[in-house]
Amino acid sequence: MKKPTDKQGKKQKIRVLLASCELLCEQMLKDQFKNENDIEIINSAEEIYEVLELIESEKPDIIIMCHSILNEMGLDLVSTIKKSGKHIKFIVFCRNYTLEQELMMLRKGISGIVSHKIASNALLTVVRKVYSGDIWIRRETLNAIVESNLNLNEPKDPNGDNLQLTRREKEVLALIGTGCSNPEIAHLLFISETTVKSHISHIYKKMNIHDRLDAAILAKRNNL
Repeated sequence: MKKPTDKQGKKQKIRVLLASCELLCEQMLKDQFKNENDIEIINSAEEIYEVLELIESEKPDIIIMCHSILNEMGLDLVSTIKKSGKHIKFIVFCRNYTLEQELMMLRKGISGIVSHKIASNALLTVVRKVYSGDIWIRRETLNAIVESNLNLNEPKDPNGDNLQLTRREKEVLALIGTGCSNPEIAHLLFISETTVKSHISHIYKKMNIHDRLDAAILAKRNNL
């Protein structure tokens, strides 16, 4: 997703709302983001009612929240906000969640799950990736998801030959499996983003999958 421009034609920044009850965490995030040209911290909140008020008044693109705020808010409220048409993406700092809990977070509308020890430059990457429409999960979580979905008794297909996909669709699927966004896939394959979206739509339909997480699992399962 490209960031819209204002009336003067300048590219607007990605608007980030911090929702944290940990003051140290909040100050650290502000320090990390203050020198970025494409991202700005528009406000911060320590209570749920403040978060809800700022969603209405500030219209953030991204909400970064600590685990305590998420626990207080609840995933059902996150899901309701996502379905309201406000186009807000949520990123959560993870502290000892189980695989099942993280999967539920993804299903309810959390777009990014990161370690509370994540490096500042990596967090900036996550914000940009999530804003562009990608799902970001920790490598440990992805590995666990893949392992839980693999049938170890099935012979592995080293080239994905059993997939009823065209050569180009396999290339797109393989790049999804590495975490590439649609613009990155288009750049690497020398095709348009519209063509990438068309290939992804065909992959989803042929393989009966529904999102990029399913596609990444499929790519890993077939060693693409």
